[in-house]
Amino acid sequence: MMRMPHMHRSLNLSNNKARRRLPIHMQYWIPASILGIAILLLLLMTPPSLSSFSSDCLLPSDSSSSSAESNKAISQHLSKNTKLPQMLGIMIAGKADVFSMRDWLFRHHRLFDKLVIVDGSKSDYIASLANSYQNVILLKEETLQLTTISDQTLRGPAMTVLGNPVGSWIMICHADEFWTIDPRRLVMENEKEEDRNGWTNETQKHNILRFPVLTASPYESRYQEEVEKIKADPKYYWQHDGDSSSFHILQVSNMTHGYKSSSNLVRDYFENRIFKWQDGMAWGTRNGLVVPEHIPLGKKTRYYRDAFFVHFKLHDFSADGALKKGKSGGGSFKNSNLRTGTRDETAEGWMGSFLDVSYPEQVAQFPPRSMESALLERCLDFGNIRWPCELGWHVNATFT
Repeated sequence: MMRMPHMHRSLNLSNNKARRRLPIHMQYWIPASILGIAILLLLLMTPPSLSSFSSDCLLPSDSSSSSAESNKAISQHLSKNTKLPQMLGIMIAGKADVFSMRDWLFRHHRLFDKLVIVDGSKSDYIASLANSYQNVILLKEETLQLTTISDQTLRGPAMTVLGNPVGSWIMICHADEFWTIDPRRLVMENEKEEDRNGWTNETQKHNILRFPVLTASPYESRYQEEVEKIKADPKYYWQHDGDSSSFHILQVSNMTHGYKSSSNLVRDYFENRIFKWQDGMAWGTRNGLVVPEHIPLGKKTRYYRDAFFVHFKLHDFSADGALKKGKSGGGSFKNSNLRTGTRDETAEGWMGSFLDVSYPEQVAQFPPRSMESALLERCLDFGNIRWPCELGWHVNATFT
């Protein structure tokens, strides 16, 4: 904080002799005026992104404030005339995604011109949600007749629906990953950079965008509580009522160890999430590779260290979804046949982080921090650099 000059010394207001020479009303008016000037100078020196971004921008998940009010508070310093490009999207959905899909679609659907979901769940719940959005196309995995199941073979049919959109940016979506920064701004910035440098699809500098991930999880006790609620009444997670009377993953998974933590249990890791479709690209058969396996022009990855998204590390709230005992005695966090999830509850980032029932002493030693606190810290840091957090962290927030 800037230290103000000791203006009272030059006026000798602390000197009794000087004070007697001043009219009585001036003895109090001048110090008050100096204080007012100091406050004004501090406000003027505050960066715009800080003065327009406060804790109100990351409203609690159960806040009754509307998304319009929250978004207005968050985006005060953004250009209202900026037209953001829409992307194409591909998502693979499994049984665990039924618990977050409703909120994910509500929050993110306007980011896309078209979003194709390959649904591997056994129920029709995700299909019913997709039918509510005109730009969302759903493929049931069981109808694809695939001989090999992998990230690549599942995304291939989705790409067939999108065609061969050379020059389009495509986002790899997951129902357990939520954004507060608008990813379209990142795409637009890359497009502007290409235009400035005269790059083409063949000569462009970047065709893959890679981001750091902030993880979110519930306490073990809260997880077990929510599992019991859903078991008793499945409609608890079916209806988007915008308040705490139904299940919302933003409200439940409200702890993190992922940013500037005193614990070193979890560090930032990076994931490829957006890529530009180029002529000759093709999906292959390899598992664990989120971008196309075949890229004739080669991977040209841009690391965004000043942008991020939130990953709900544990989002399967079914009765048999997690906390199963494994060979090592720890719990297994398996989400799908794609072998996602956390292998063991003693794995790095879990023991001593969230398992307040199984490991209370470790949790006390390395307590997690609230998501709202971590988000506010990160959004203030990154908003000062380039990318503002435009969307509040509550269930009624949606990109426009």
